[in-house]
Amino acid sequence: MSTPLRPIGHHAETIDPDLWDSIKHQIDEITGLDAATIVILIGIVIVALPVAVIVLAAKKRKADTTRNRTP
Repeated sequence: MSTPLRPIGHHAETIDPDLWDSIKHQIDEITGLDAATIVILIGIVIVALPVAVIVLAAKKRKADTTRNRTP
C-alpha cells in the first residue's frame, strides 16, 4: 500500500517535456520575441514596480509635509 504523502512519479524530468514544448511554442507565437528578450522584460518589470512604489511614496510624503507646514 502506498502512502498518500509519497510523490507520484511519472517523469524523470521536473516538468512534462511535451507540456513545456507546447507552452514554449504558445509563448513564442503570442509574443514573437526571443526567450532572452522576454527574460529581460520580466526582469525590468520586477525591478520597476518596487522602485515606482518607493518614488510615489516619497512624493506623497513630501507633499504631505509641505501641506502640513504652518506659516
